[in-house]
Amino acid sequence: MSRLPLHTVLQRIVGAALASSAGVVTYACSGSLDTGAPADSGAPAAPADTIFAHESEFTCPMSVSDALAAVKPAQPVDYLELRTVLHTTGDDGGPVAVWTADATYGTPCATATDGACVTQLAAFDALPYPRGWPRGCQPYARTPHQILLYTRGNTAGSVESYEAMREFLGTIGSVAEVRLLVDAAGRRFECLPGGKKLGVRVVADGSFEVLEGGTNDEIGHIVRTRVRIGTDGTWTQLEQERFPDGGLAASFYSCYGRRPDGLVALSPAENSSATLALHFANMAHLEAASVVAFRRLESELRALGAPASLIARARRSRRDEIRHARETAGLARRFGGVVPPVEVELEVDRDRFAIALENAVEGCVRETYGALASAFQAKRAAPELRPTLHRIAVDEARHAELAHDVAAWLEPQLSADERARIADAKAGAAADLRRGLAIEPGVEVRRVAGMPSAREARLLLDGLVRAA
Repeated sequence: MSRLPLHTVLQRIVGAALASSAGVVTYACSGSLDTGAPADSGAPAAPADTIFAHESEFTCPMSVSDALAAVKPAQPVDYLELRTVLHTTGDDGGPVAVWTADATYGTPCATATDGACVTQLAAFDALPYPRGWPRGCQPYARTPHQILLYTRGNTAGSVESYEAMREFLGTIGSVAEVRLLVDAAGRRFECLPGGKKLGVRVVADGSFEVLEGGTNDEIGHIVRTRVRIGTDGTWTQLEQERFPDGGLAASFYSCYGRRPDGLVALSPAENSSATLALHFANMAHLEAASVVAFRRLESELRALGAPASLIARARRSRRDEIRHARETAGLARRFGGVVPPVEVELEVDRDRFAIALENAVEGCVRETYGALASAFQAKRAAPELRPTLHRIAVDEARHAELAHDVAAWLEPQLSADERARIADAKAGAAADLRRGLAIEPGVEVRRVAGMPSAREARLLLDGLVRAA
């Protein structure tokens, strides 16, 4: 089937979103952007001023270190270790997973009678990414994941999901076990200074109730949810409090431009859409970072013997991003913002797989959505901003189409296993994107800069779900 030009597809999706209905025209690169991740549902949303029943009885959860010391798994263990994996680039330019221990308890392989336990535990250092459950959403980096390791006699094992944690713990009989179970669900219920109350309480029948914060209601608002966790680990949503203008979070997930591998993340204070100054400073920072990304892509395509047309388009994209960075920095200054400097870690030589992986995540997922959001802004923003945003939107659509064409040329050169890993990485990036877009931009950012609301962002993303 012939494929419509991406610019045309984006315009149709934008038109559908502006009319408050999901676009039916779709566009994808070697697969879908849809992750199939279910949204929370089934419980009434409470008005914003609702105080949940027994709210004063909820207490902040214990630390992870204290929780590991207090849990009683269904089968006794010698050692527990909660690890976080960060995805980065190795010395050879390929993807590697770097593990850090968040908390430990006990002695590894304490009751082992041979060396098998030590060998099995060491093997977890080389696990591929992603494994375990997501730990938050990182706008400037791939989402970290967590995993619980344990040793028991001559065996070392892992817990990598909510269901696995239920089985590992058996009967849920303490707030320590609730702590690990909620973590394994990828939810947040740590107490936040100055924020809405989160925490846990014990119910008279021996079950537990949790107040947790997240972004997973059916139309993408920030929410606080009251959940009952049974002694068998069942999770029942009771009621939900919705914050249309943010509530629990102030950070912003931005998809402007292509992030180069090794881009140093901004601080949470800088990574925000609360004001026009921060929004355009954030945008200018990413546009400037894209200059580095396209310069690198041009060089790598040349080294791989890519068609001259792809190399020339990467070069043109780099020149476009120089102009975008200059124009958006001007908008940031106009609204009183200061653009953070772009910091990128030392470049290393990368193989075909590493290049294809970055192109899939940054180009086929993030940059394609970014082009769509730019097209939306060009129609929604204040009239005096529309010419600049329109020029950027046209260029970004061309950059996104380049990513799809690079994928069409490069990915067939990879092994079946490498292509499968790229598909997994794209699914993870799309899931991160969907979670991040649930955070509402500031009112002025929506009104003046034309940014889509969380609901509109979901409509836009839904328009990119399947290939035509």
